[in-house]
Amino acid sequence: MDVTSAMEKHKSQFAPGSLDIVSRGGRVYGFPSDVCKSWIYYRRDIFEEAGVDPDSIVTWDDYIDAGKEITSGDRYMLSISHPHEVYEYIPWAFMYLASRGGNIFDPDTG
Repeated sequence: MDVTSAMEKHKSQFAPGSLDIVSRGGRVYGFPSDVCKSWIYYRRDIFEEAGVDPDSIVTWDDYIDAGKEITSGDRYMLSISHPHEVYEYIPWAFMYLASRGGNIFDPDTG
């Protein structure tokens, strides 16, 4: 349901990124909920060894480039070693997907 007009007076209360998740084609189709900050942990020694400055990672493209420098052999930028960790990474995956213009919904089926 298009709630663009109802959201208009509340837009300033939401972070721009949170509105992207519930918007498409300039229209708003929901109210963001459970919006929180996220972070990524890293090992300073591995970044230093690869010559990657963590402060230079600003965009997802920067993150991908850093991952290409760090990944080698059995070392990966992101590692999920236990099935329960998948649930911990789901919010991260949705944020990444939304930041790249993606969506969890199929445009043909909703």
